[in-house]
Amino acid sequence: MHKWYMAEVPSDTRVWLRTPLVEEPGRGLMGRPRLHRRVRRTASAPEELRALVVSLPKAAWHRRLLHEGSKGPLRADFALLRVTLIHDRLPAVRQWLVCRRSLGPQLEVKFYLSNAPSHCATQELIRISGLRWPIETTLEEAKGEVGMDHFETRTWLAWHHHMFQTFLAHLFLMRLRLLFKKNFRPSPRLRLGNWWLPALQKKLSCPVTTYPRSTTINNETIKPTAPIANTLIRSTMHRLPSALAAKRRSNMKRRCSAKVNSIFFKPLFNAK
Repeated sequence: MHKWYMAEVPSDTRVWLRTPLVEEPGRGLMGRPRLHRRVRRTASAPEELRALVVSLPKAAWHRRLLHEGSKGPLRADFALLRVTLIHDRLPAVRQWLVCRRSLGPQLEVKFYLSNAPSHCATQELIRISGLRWPIETTLEEAKGEVGMDHFETRTWLAWHHHMFQTFLAHLFLMRLRLLFKKNFRPSPRLRLGNWWLPALQKKLSCPVTTYPRSTTINNETIKPTAPIANTLIRSTMHRLPSALAAKRRSNMKRRCSAKVNSIFFKPLFNAK
């Protein structure tokens, strides 16, 4: 599928540090033909990952930062190697082996395999190896907060529709959590302003006036959109394209009653 992955594997997984030579089908030593490919007899046997870690030198381990946890920075020792997997007793493609060793009193070693290319940055592999806990936490919060698992669908389209809505709602809650943190720092990726403004300007091809953010309701924060006594009508219908203006006028006509339409909104509908 031309995708890169990283998966945790058990400690009894067998690999080769060096890719062994393979003998093609042909005549054997005793004259009997060989029908299948096989690893050359002089090649070394594959090793289990738990035995391979013991034989690694001390210089192969490096202490790296995984991420900032709730109790402080989370660090671990890592050893990254290029190994060859075994598949049907034959060598498969070479992959990255990420060995992660904990720093606590109880020594725990985890193994990850990744088919990322050889020029992939080792720091990126280390970062991805520590994303399991954040992903599990995100799924748990989405199930409890926005009802990600509360679906009763019969089609894939409906299921994808429900998943998209729950992901979007959870993303909104996470952005609010970041915005209201005490140690919040403004970032260009997380803007407080109107994120819809550039798209709206491009769609309407007309200038849109932004008003100051405030919790006080007055003439500066909310501009009048209906005629008030001794106040001029501020209509922007002439700035909109004809199709959008006609659609807005039809929506307003349906929502308003006949009496209010004839008395209150008649000047707005006549504006071109």
